[in-house]
Amino acid sequence: MVGCPWLKAVLVRAANFTLYHLARLPTHDASNGFRLFSRRVTIEISIESERGFCYSIELLVKCHRLGWRIGEVPARWFERARGARRFQVVKWLPDYLRWYRYAFATSCLRRPAETVRRQPVT
Repeated sequence: MVGCPWLKAVLVRAANFTLYHLARLPTHDASNGFRLFSRRVTIEISIESERGFCYSIELLVKCHRLGWRIGEVPARWFERARGARRFQVVKWLPDYLRWYRYAFATSCLRRPAETVRRQPVT
């Protein structure tokens, strides 16, 4: 995380650490919005998020609950230097916390794959 405000860096690193080590989510950066999803994921899993990049963590934790393979490629995160930089925790934090809890429910409470909302089969 290069050029990131300290508060954002602390929140992101703490969340990623706990998701990886405590919730056993098989990625070191669950908050990264730069992801590739297979066609299967985009067709079969319903997206419930309506704001920001929450869909990315949502799909990640749902794949984890389904027991689907999750790969990881290391990357550097550069905070944008130009343009509007609005670190407004109030807007995105409740949405992220929903999927944060979902990851813990998967690993700690052993929620089954059947609880994942899926697209209707046509």
